Amino acid sequence: MVEDLDSKMTESGTDLGDDEPLEVPKTRWPFISGIALIITMGLLFLTAWLSYYSGEYIEDMDGDGPLEGIVYERLHGKDVPVEGVNVSIEGTDIWQETDSSGYYRIDHAPAGIQSIKFSKPGFKTIILKDIIYTEEDLEGGDVESNNISFPNNQRGGLLLDPFERHIDHQTLTLSNGVFYANIINITGAPVSNLNVSYIESDYDTTVSKNDSKPVDIDGTGTLFLNLTAGRYVLFIASPGNITVHQEIMISPNKNNSMEIQMHKGTGTQEFLLEQTLAISGKIQTVEGEPIPDVQVAVEGTGLYTMTNIAGEYVLEGIPPGLRTISAKRINYSVSSIEIFLDENKSQDFSLEKLGVEVVDNSDYSLYYYCAAFYIIGAIILLAGGIMALKRKSYGVALLGAVVGIIFAFPLLPLLHHCIAIILCLVALIGVYLSRREFG
Repeated sequence: MVEDLDSKMTESGTDLGDDEPLEVPKTRWPFISGIALIITMGLLFLTAWLSYYSGEYIEDMDGDGPLEGIVYERLHGKDVPVEGVNVSIEGTDIWQETDSSGYYRIDHAPAGIQSIKFSKPGFKTIILKDIIYTEEDLEGGDVESNNISFPNNQRGGLLLDPFERHIDHQTLTLSNGVFYANIINITGAPVSNLNVSYIESDYDTTVSKNDSKPVDIDGTGTLFLNLTAGRYVLFIASPGNITVHQEIMISPNKNNSMEIQMHKGTGTQEFLLEQTLAISGKIQTVEGEPIPDVQVAVEGTGLYTMTNIAGEYVLEGIPPGLRTISAKRINYSVSSIEIFLDENKSQDFSLEKLGVEVVDNSDYSLYYYCAAFYIIGAIILLAGGIMALKRKSYGVALLGAVVGIIFAFPLLPLLHHCIAIILCLVALIGVYLSRREFG
C-alpha cells in the first residue's frame, strides 16, 4: 500500500525527496537603474567634451576683457594697500597704476594667457601668468571675474613682498648755527627802534609774519641768532624806513653773518636767496656694480635726474636747505637720505637688487585632465548600466551607481550634475533592492 502511494505521488509530479529552488520574481528596478546610469553616462561625456572645448578655447582665445585687482603689502601683520604700483601686460604698451586703495583696472586687456607685471621701486617685481577672459565670457557667467590678485595663489589681492619693504631712509639731526647781522642805514650808521622777528622758511612755502617769533635786539643794531640750521625769513621794521623781508641761511656749526641795509620810505622790500646748488655722485649695487637709469630726486620739489651707464648723476638747481634725496629704480631697493645743502655736495648710494618672482596660474591643461577623468567615469557607468539591464554582475552595477555619485558631486551647483546625482541615487537604490535578480 505504501508503494502504491509513493507511485501515485511520483506520477503526479510530487517528489518529497527533492526541493527545487523557487524562481525570484522580476521587477523593473534593474531596468530603471540601467537607464539612469546610461543617462548619467551621457552627462559625463557632455562634461568631458565641455572641459576639452574649454582648453581649446583658451589656447585660441581672441578679444579682450577687463582686468582688475588690489595690490597690498603686509606691515606689522596687517594688509596695507600699495599706491603707485605699475601694473602692465608684458608684450604690450598697456599699463595702469594702483590708486591710494591699491586698486587698479584695465578695461581692454587682451584675452588669453597673459603675463601681468607688478613693479614698484623698493619691492620685488612679480610677474603673474594668468588667463584673461573676454567680456562675453564674464557676462555669460563662465567665469566670475578677471580679478588678477592672489595672496597664496587665490584671487582677491596681490601680496607684494610680504616680509620686507626694502626701503632705507637715513635721517639727519641738525645742529645749531649762529647768525650775526648788522642792520644799518645808507650812511652806515646803526638803525635804532628795530622790530625784528623770524620764521622758518622753505623755497616753495609762503610764510607769514603773523607766525613769526620776535627777537630781542639792542640799540646797536646788531642782530644775534642761535638756531637750528636751516632757511629763515627775517621781518625787520623800523619807523620811517622800508620794511625788509630778508631770507637767510644758517649752516650747522658755523658762524653766519651778513649786513642788512635799510632805506627811508614806506612799503616792503623782499630779499630772497636766489642761489641754487647741485648734488652729484654714483649709484651702484652692494657688489659694486654701477646701476644705470636710476631716478635721483629731491623729494617734494619735482627735481630729478637719471644716472648714466656708469651709474653717475648730477642734479642741479636745488634750493639750499634741508633736503631729502632719494634713489629709485624698479626691481631695486629704495635709498633716501636727508642732507643739508649749503654748498655743492657729493652723495653716493648703494642699492640692493631684488630679483623677479614668477607665479604661474595659467595652466589650462587641467581642462584636458578633467575631460579624461570624466571619460573614465562615463565608461564605468556604461558598464554598470549594461550589467543592470542584463541583470548580471551585481558588483559592477553597484560600482557604476557609486562612481556616478562620486564623479557628479564635485560640480553639484551645475544643473546637469544635480540631475546626475539624483539619477545615480535612484540607480543605487534600484540595484540594491533588486540584488537577488542578478545572476
